[in-house]
Amino acid sequence: MSARARLAALLLAACDGPAGHGHELSRPAAGASGPATTTTRGAPRLTTAATSREGPSLTTMATTATGGQPFDEFPYDPGPPDLDARLCDEAADPAGAPDKIFLHCRLEGGSFAPPAVAPRDELVVLAWNLERGLQIDGQLAALKALDELPAVDVLLLGEVDRGCSRTGGRAIAWELAEALQMNFVFGVEFTELPREGGPGGTIASTCEHGNAILSRYPLGGVELVRHAANRSWYDSAEPRLGGRMFLKADLAVGTSRLAVYSLHFESGALDGAYRTAQATELAEHGLQQPHRVVFGGDMNAALYFLDPGGDRTEETTRPLFDRGYLDAHRSLPTDQRTTHDPGLVLDLIFSSGPFTSAPGLCSFADCPDLSDHAPIWATVALDSEPP
Repeated sequence: MSARARLAALLLAACDGPAGHGHELSRPAAGASGPATTTTRGAPRLTTAATSREGPSLTTMATTATGGQPFDEFPYDPGPPDLDARLCDEAADPAGAPDKIFLHCRLEGGSFAPPAVAPRDELVVLAWNLERGLQIDGQLAALKALDELPAVDVLLLGEVDRGCSRTGGRAIAWELAEALQMNFVFGVEFTELPREGGPGGTIASTCEHGNAILSRYPLGGVELVRHAANRSWYDSAEPRLGGRMFLKADLAVGTSRLAVYSLHFESGALDGAYRTAQATELAEHGLQQPHRVVFGGDMNAALYFLDPGGDRTEETTRPLFDRGYLDAHRSLPTDQRTTHDPGLVLDLIFSSGPFTSAPGLCSFADCPDLSDHAPIWATVALDSEPP
């Protein structure tokens, strides 16, 4: 193992992912169809399969018109979530799930934004790993107070609980959107399985944990993509169904469009190959969009703090730089970019187009005890929809 790999292992072992053994890259057998399954005990294998969008129910939209241009707006749920109902079919019988990673889930969403929000030519985007929402009341207060955090137009959130005992059985994304008067969509990263203590805390009964996008503007074109390169957590100390994914949505801002992505890459100490593959898949998906894109979230890029000059030597961010994406916080000194102890730069915002104004980060000194990750933000310019 190289010195850089050893350092990454030590640093990520202190983060939110369990330390593990080396993971072998495996691919579906010739002639196999659909995603490969990894259910073996011990060190999970890295499985490469076709991109899973997990069924047509994830991308069913209602067609409306915004700014004179066709726009497929998400069919928001009409009322409060039924927290006794799970979003993934496999939650009913986790042990019997034929695939412990690639699930059949539906998206959840709600609309609380005013019906007509004035369009702008740039938006403030904030990315934040909420650490389940363990401090949801403090997080919400900080977002509403506007003392240390800016007035945001878009929130890209990770580690968001839905109906979990460790966060009081609350629907974190729904509560935030309702209180902030924003639209939202939520997608399941993991179906959390019952356990007593250990990593991730006690789970009294099956619940959900995932990514969310909140916006002052309408959301459409929503996709949940489970990464083709994924590891199974089913037989880990933090037992779960599911795997790493990204949640994508288009924003309609007058006649302008912006595609935003909430992401959360693999976190294990020796999972660098997963992160590289996941970053590559994300970057390629962004290149397929007809308008500007913004990626934001916890990339678990353990060695990015060693690459302040942008030499593209860090394995997680290199696929993004190589495809021309811009790091919003590149102008900041490395020692002002810590988003996770000890001194790590794990949370990042990238865009396919220019940023405007100064990027920001709320340090642990200024935003104490809200999450184990610091919130970061940037202002991004919009593209206009072609006539």
